Amino acid sequence: VLRAGEADQFEGVLAAEGEAEAARLRGQLKTLLVSMGEAEGEAEAARLRGQLKTLLVSMGEAFRVAVWGRNLKKGQ
Repeated sequence: VLRAGEADQFEGVLAAEGEAEAARLRGQLKTLLVSMGEAEGEAEAARLRGQLKTLLVSMGEAFRVAVWGRNLKKGQ
């Protein structure tokens, strides 16, 4: 589990439908991470932490579903 996704840097699991979507998703993550350092006040910082947590949880869910699907194909 610790090395899951290292071979392709999670590209297979988090692949976008085309370069435009991939660029959009990278931009969203970059904007979110940059804004984490620019939050004004604790309420704004908490809101941004919540957004980042939601993003990371959904990325983990996508990874879990992809691994589950791959295991189904292998008959496990």
